[in-house]
Amino acid sequence: MFFRHLNTAQKCQLVVMAYRMMVADHRIREEEQSILAALEHHLGVKDQVTEEDFHKPLDPGLFDSHESRVAVMLELFAVAYSDRVIHAFEVDMLRHYAREFGFGADMFERMSDWTKRHILLLAEAKGFLSER
Repeated sequence: MFFRHLNTAQKCQLVVMAYRMMVADHRIREEEQSILAALEHHLGVKDQVTEEDFHKPLDPGLFDSHESRVAVMLELFAVAYSDRVIHAFEVDMLRHYAREFGFGADMFERMSDWTKRHILLLAEAKGFLSER
């Protein structure tokens, strides 16, 4: 949704960050692999993220504007809530990323709350589509 605020390098880094969040529990489920593939497709960076990219350290300076930092956090929250359940290890990674970007606890909670509401509204909208 907010990917228009990101350049190609930032989009690739977002994929890496999402991957790291998913494997924070030392495993990656099939559903998570599907989410990651969909994210790459959605961002238009399919086949642009290399295996080497997953092992490079995070460069928070790559996100050089407030808009890009907020955009990547909202996208990461959406990934974390994609199964409607956020796991403790995902929260830990999100908090880590938020600190890296200079966001305090209040902004973190506001982004988390917005994402929860957004996910519920999307589910409601999907229900409208199936009504006859």
